[in-house]
This record gives sequence, structure tokens and C-alpha cells, in this order.
Amino acid sequence: MNRTGDPSVEVLLARIAALQAENLQLADRVVKLEEELALARLHRFAPRSEKHVDRLFNEAEQAADEDDAGGEDSDQPIVLLDYQPGRGQIHPQAFLGDYRGIVMSDGYTAWRTLEGATHIGCMAHSRRRFVDALKARKKGGGPPEQALRFFEQLYRVERQARDEKPDRGETPDQCIRRFRQQHSIPVLNALKEWLDQIAPKVLPDSKLGDAISYTRNQWEYLTRYAEDGRMPIDNNLLERDIRIFATGRKSWLFSDTVEGARASAVVYSLMLTCRASRVEPLAWLRHVLTELPQRAGDADITDLLPFNFPKTAIA
Repeated sequence: MNRTGDPSVEVLLARIAALQAENLQLADRVVKLEEELALARLHRFAPRSEKHVDRLFNEAEQAADEDDAGGEDSDQPIVLLDYQPGRGQIHPQAFLGDYRGIVMSDGYTAWRTLEGATHIGCMAHSRRRFVDALKARKKGGGPPEQALRFFEQLYRVERQARDEKPDRGETPDQCIRRFRQQHSIPVLNALKEWLDQIAPKVLPDSKLGDAISYTRNQWEYLTRYAEDGRMPIDNNLLERDIRIFATGRKSWLFSDTVEGARASAVVYSLMLTCRASRVEPLAWLRHVLTELPQRAGDADITDLLPFNFPKTAIA
């Protein structure tokens, strides 16, 4: 029973509905203002030269490497490399099987044939195409530099997201997602609008045309990282790791055969897993080569894996 002068339930529900509608309008307005702010910052913080652009992104990627290099998201980080004689879809399908996790790739269609996996793109692959387009210009600047300003902001957000403190009851991954939703999404929306506007004005077979086409075609995968705090913005961490492969294969004679390549993949997997586990590789090797001869052929050697080495050493 209502007291005299108190609003009825229907009136209260109507007020709640009105406030909810007003809240949605305000949320939409905030998103639009964020987009306008992103565009304004593009003109305010324009890179001064190609060298300046490269330096900005090298710093951003270095910061990302420092955040991710230790495998902090897992107590048992594993780097597993594999050699295959070709690039057909049969190879990733055989290697990953019914894997249901996250797969980041450069957009090569063979990887996208993995059913059940969550596919995301590598933002660094897109950015490099615009760097190449900038280098192809005689005077620099122009649309490639405009595009790189967007990437600069996206990587700046990533650095800031790593330093953001989670709210009460919020996990680190949820915190990163929240921060990306607030700061990355407006930049991504502004970038997409810019790409759609400039695409018809650019020659498709030019460096810039290739960069724009790649980014627009991969957009769904490139932007998916903003929806999940576990997902990285790019694959630079792994590309840094396999860079030593590219260097070594030109020098080491034992890697010039299929068996040599497979053996190298095993060795690299173990060494890079040591690095991901923050274990000194030489110390780990000494320990393993001392322990293995003392074990039976069918013994459990899980304790000898790199991520268990610190626990073993302490024990």
C-alpha cells in the first residue's frame, strides 16, 4: 500500500527506464567524443620524420616485449617451435590438431582453416606495411605518416594498460580489456573511418594501397584483441624469438637438412622456454645433463622441464 504522495511502482519503473535511456545516450556521446579526441591528437602529436616514427614504435614494441617476455600469464610458459617442409594447411592442422585456444597469424589462409580456434591478427604486420609505404615516398609524410599516428596511439594505450591498476574484484585481464574498450576502441574506430575514406583514392598496386587493403581485409582479426585482455596486440614477441633462426640458418652447416632443421627446432624450443621461464639456459642444461643419466629410461622427467627448474634448484 502506497503512502500519500509516494510515486507508484509504474512511475518508478518509468523513471528508471528514462534514466537508462539517458545513460545509453551519454555512453554513445562519450564514445563519439573519444573518437574526436583521437583525431585531434593525431594532428597535435604528428611525428616529425620517418626516423622519429620508427623510434616511437621501437620503444612501444620494446615495452611490450618487456611485459610479455617472462611468460607472466602462466606458471608453465612453453615456447614450442616446429619445422614443416611446406606452408599448406595440412601442416598447422596436424601440428595443432583440435586446439581450441587463441591463434595469432599474419592472415595466411592456411592458419584460418583451424576450426574451433579463436583467430586474431597481428597489428605489427599492418603497421609495417605503412612503414614500407612511408619509406617508398621521396619526401615522406602524407597518408602513410597519418596512418602511423593511429598506430602510435594504439601502442601507447598498450603501454598504459600494462600499468593500469585493476579495480576491486577485477582480474588483470579484465582490467586490460576495460582500458582497451575505453581508449583503444575510439582510436580503432577513427582509423577504420580514415581507411574507408582514403581507400578509393589510392592505387591498389602501390605500397600504400597494399597496406590499406591488408588492414581493411584483416580488420575483424586485427581488432579482436580489444575484446579480450588475454590477447596481445601483435606477435612481436614470437617474431623476436624466431629471428635467431633466420640468422643461424645462414651460418650453421648442421641445419641444412630436414633432420637438422627439426633438431634445431627442439633446441630452440628448450632455450626459449628457459627464457620465458626466466631460467638461465646454461645452468638449466648443466642440471639436466647431470640428472638425465641417473634416471631410468621410463622415468618421469617432468621436473626437469625449464619452468620447474627454479623449484628443483630450491629443493
